[in-house]
Amino acid sequence: MNKNITEKSVLFGLLGSIFLFSIYLLLLSLLNSLSHALSEFLRLWYLMLPLILGFGIQIGLYVYVKESFKAINAAATASVAASGGVSTASMVACCAHHLTDILPLIGLAFLSTVLVKYQTSFILLGVLSNLIGITIMLNTIQKNSLHNSWKGILGEMMKLDIRIIQKYVVILSLAIFGLSLYSAIIGG
Repeated sequence: MNKNITEKSVLFGLLGSIFLFSIYLLLLSLLNSLSHALSEFLRLWYLMLPLILGFGIQIGLYVYVKESFKAINAAATASVAASGGVSTASMVACCAHHLTDILPLIGLAFLSTVLVKYQTSFILLGVLSNLIGITIMLNTIQKNSLHNSWKGILGEMMKLDIRIIQKYVVILSLAIFGLSLYSAIIGG
């Protein structure tokens, strides 16, 4: 594995995670306050942390593929763009339920109720889309033999058939998201 490519991938992955977390803090701070943004993060840390880290991992893998190839695989580019967009939208949805303070004043009480009721489902959708995006990137890496010099647990992981893992991740993600929506519907 080229050390420069690896370092650049890790750097961009970290920057991606920091960017997503910054968007969250900025939006929620503007809607309420920084202390509220931090308390909400702590309240939902078990969903927010995987969302932020998953986004960063996808960015890092994307940079790795991009730097490893001169011609980028169009499918890989689309998957990062799509699931990265879902991650950002999930973070916005997490913050957006705080619009409930303002929405009734402008006659949109229904929207505020929906945002609060489905907040966990929106965030979970982002986490699950990250998992799918990561498996798509790993499949691209495996298919194009970009992992041949990987050592340790990453090297061992790439001996598995990522296509099969990807199918299971998609199926499980759909089931988990469906259960989350079902729970939100019957719970409220």
